[in-house]
Amino acid sequence: MMLKTQQLAEFIASYPRAGLPDDVVRLIKAAIIDYVGVTLAGATSSVFQKALTLHSATEGPASIWVTGQSASIPDAAFYNGIAAHSLELDDINTHMVAHPSNQLLPGLFALAEAEGKSGCDLIRAYQVGFEVGIAIANQTHPVLIQRGWFPVGILGPVMQAAACACLVELNPRQTAHALGLAANTASGLRQNSGSEAKPIAAGHACASGVRASLLARAGIGASSTALEGRFGYLRLFGEVDPDGSGSSSADAESMPLLNVEHFSLLESGLNFKPYPCCAANHSAIDCILEICSSHAVAVEEIAAIDVTIPESARTILLHSNPSNADEARFSVEYCIAQALLRREIGPAQFTDAEVKREPVRTLMQKVTRHYQPNSSSPGELRRGHFPVTIELTLTGGQVISGNVDYAKGSAEKPLTDEQLEQKFITCATIHSNAQQISSLLAALKQIDQVSSLAEVLRLVRT
Repeated sequence: MMLKTQQLAEFIASYPRAGLPDDVVRLIKAAIIDYVGVTLAGATSSVFQKALTLHSATEGPASIWVTGQSASIPDAAFYNGIAAHSLELDDINTHMVAHPSNQLLPGLFALAEAEGKSGCDLIRAYQVGFEVGIAIANQTHPVLIQRGWFPVGILGPVMQAAACACLVELNPRQTAHALGLAANTASGLRQNSGSEAKPIAAGHACASGVRASLLARAGIGASSTALEGRFGYLRLFGEVDPDGSGSSSADAESMPLLNVEHFSLLESGLNFKPYPCCAANHSAIDCILEICSSHAVAVEEIAAIDVTIPESARTILLHSNPSNADEARFSVEYCIAQALLRREIGPAQFTDAEVKREPVRTLMQKVTRHYQPNSSSPGELRRGHFPVTIELTLTGGQVISGNVDYAKGSAEKPLTDEQLEQKFITCATIHSNAQQISSLLAALKQIDQVSSLAEVLRLVRT
């Protein structure tokens, strides 16, 4: 059954103000803490700094984090959305094959700051936006991805609009208009993975979504069938023929109806990244680190490296011979080489200088990709599952092998609370001292008890 614009609007506008399960609240709070950390770290990125040169000195009601500057609500969402996605450290939902916190929190924080909303308001709106994202993914994936669309740029504006409509309590009619206005801005190309255009697209998705909710509140309308219409969003991006006679995908036919008692967040989970690169690399990084921890591997004795990854990774890890740090984040060859050389992977390994380093280039040339046959099923592509097998052949003929099914940080192999907290501290240390970090972390842990988010956001303004 195809989603209807009005059905979605009614769900958003009538979502209960209380009653979220403790496990849902706990996971959303973890997502918020992770998002804040990666956004603070991302504010050091060159793409964020270059984008910020376009910002005028005009003040607004929302903060551009760590800059001391303020902006309009959409502009703050735009810049903070760029920062959050710039280092490829933001969380992932493998059902959406996208980055839900980056698609929801830039606009929600900007709008909540401007309108004095509470932490509970934010958490509720996140939950609503997440459910909308899952519902859309059920009716667009895997076709959307196979056609080359960037899920963050397609799902993001509608998710952000839904969450913001919930936050400011738009009525069903206004909410339907917000969804239609946001759907009209959906765009983004996967071909731009490994370039600065990717985080810019994430920022645009956030700005478009929050702007759509504000335009709808101001009385601007959109088609009442913007999602399901003959030339609508779902038919253009999903598995439905444009002439209106086609059938939806099997997933869409069997999808659960939107229900306030159904919590997709618990069902599909979140992956919190330990490494600042595309998640399709993470199993390979884990595999190399595991091999190195159990074998005395001398890099100079490695003759060849064979890595077997799913066929679906072919169109994600686009750069086998990266020329800069952005491309390196989408290169399994680069990540394997750095893991072997450094025995760790962090932001320091993703600089243009590191990419050009001769030992890295030499080791990359020894890596040969292989793809698992018959592994490009829609189900695999949807869930973003990237198991890996690696064989290291040494100069003496010895072969050392390893394999990893689910990467560290995935919903199946989650980071501990202590590891998540350490990731936050590492990210925040770039801008803050230990006392400031401690105060911010304490505030975020209690965000569901905060009556006005402006109290928390003052800690990230500079």
